[in-house]
Amino acid sequence: MQQTPAPQGVRAPDDAADGLLAALLLGLLWVAWVLVPVGLLLAGLGETLTFFGEAPTAAEKARARERYAWAAVVALVLPAIGLVVSLRARRRVHAIAFGCALTVAGVVALGVTLAAGYADPDEAPQPERGVVCQERSGGDSDCPGG
Repeated sequence: MQQTPAPQGVRAPDDAADGLLAALLLGLLWVAWVLVPVGLLLAGLGETLTFFGEAPTAAEKARARERYAWAAVVALVLPAIGLVVSLRARRRVHAIAFGCALTVAGVVALGVTLAAGYADPDEAPQPERGVVCQERSGGDSDCPGG
């Protein structure tokens, strides 16, 4: 038995369920794209906040940089997933919006990555420890000058 196609503008039941699922997934992706990277950025900022004039430790700065990197990754991955879902669901407006979000996230992620790559002026490279000249008993000394 052949099925007749649904009239224009009327979706078949399977199409309606797929459309609802796509709309729900796209909505969740938008919310996650707004909240998760911002939460990671704030967590990284919280790592470097200090009180009473104390400077953050090197470990705290490293954890903050790691959280900034994760925020950049999440900010790029979520719109990319949204773009793929939008294109598969044939939601043109969402596809354009996720494409714009992906572009904005790419620019911001590039800026965060470049800013994190610069060394902190307080973190000057430590000089390498050389060989220490130490005199020994017995009269022999390999030290320069005596």
